[in-house]
Amino acid sequence: MTNTPAFQRATNVVSAEMDGETVIMSLEKNVYFGLSGSGGRVWDLLETPATLAELVDTLSQEYDVTPETCRADVMAVLDDMQANGLVVSVG
Repeated sequence: MTNTPAFQRATNVVSAEMDGETVIMSLEKNVYFGLSGSGGRVWDLLETPATLAELVDTLSQEYDVTPETCRADVMAVLDDMQANGLVVSVG
């Protein structure tokens, strides 16, 4: 068992792909959000619970970026998603 939380999509949101962008609607806040590029990829990966380390490992390989840079970017995206109720931490 790990002390590292995993993150996953919140249950009160719906999403769809539109013109290469991930569009997410918060049913609770009745607000739309748009994600493209790596932000959209983070959303894809959060279809199932994933830890920060797992996200960084996958994305740093896919986007050919250093793990340090990737970690900072993913943390910023996760913080924003959590602040807007799009993802929750589990575990």
